[in-house]
Amino acid sequence: MTPQLLLRPSPAKNLAFGALCAVLTLGGVWLVLRGDWVGWPTMVMFGVGALLFLVQMVPSVSFLRLTDEGFEMCSLGRQHRYRWEDVTGFRPIKIRHASLVGFDFVPGYGGHAKARALAVALSGTEGALPDTYGRSVQALADLMNDWKRGVRTFDS
Repeated sequence: MTPQLLLRPSPAKNLAFGALCAVLTLGGVWLVLRGDWVGWPTMVMFGVGALLFLVQMVPSVSFLRLTDEGFEMCSLGRQHRYRWEDVTGFRPIKIRHASLVGFDFVPGYGGHAKARALAVALSGTEGALPDTYGRSVQALADLMNDWKRGVRTFDS
C-alpha cells in the first residue's frame, strides 16, 4: 500500500461560514417580505453560499491527498492531480485578504498555459491549494515541501 496523507478542510470553519450565510439568507427573506427588491439577490447569493459550505463538509467533495507520486486536491468535487516533479515548490501567498499556499510549475510543464499566466497575474503563482486544511499557511507549505523532498510526515 502506498503511503498517503489525507487532509480535509476544517468542519468547524465550513459550519461557521455556512451558518453565517444562512443567517444572511434569512435577512434576504426578511427584506423580500418587507417588499425590498434587494432581498432577492441577497437571498440567492447567501443561500447558494450556505449550500456550498455545507456541501464542502461531505468527505468526498473536498480534500488534499499526498502520496509518494504527488498530490491530489479536490474542491467542490473537482479533482486535480499533480506529480511532485511537476512543481518547483510551495510557499505562502496572499490574494486580497486570503492567505493560501501557492506553487509554480517547472519550466516546460504542459497544459493550460493561458490559465497559468492569468493566475500569475492575479496571485504571483501558477497554482494554489484551495484551503489550508486546518493548518497555518506556513505549516501547510512546509508539509508540502517536505513531501516533495521525500520526507513523509503523517501528522494529520
